[in-house]
Amino acid sequence: MRKQVIDRFQVKDDCGKRSVIIKYKTFEESAEIRSDRMSANPITNELFETLEGGDVEQIDENSFQILGTSKIVRKI
Repeated sequence: MRKQVIDRFQVKDDCGKRSVIIKYKTFEESAEIRSDRMSANPITNELFETLEGGDVEQIDENSFQILGTSKIVRKI
């Protein structure tokens, strides 16, 4: 799987601590043609991580949860 940076933005938690989240576009390539795909074109998806490499889940357009913690952060 390859990933390409699409966007980078600052967020802050309820205590005011700021951090950076990076949005990636991922590419999964396969020469196999499966029944759910009619071509061998790469499968693309979006992925979010903290600058330090922690996994992030998008809640809505402006809110994210840092996985493995109870932290909710919002775009600023």
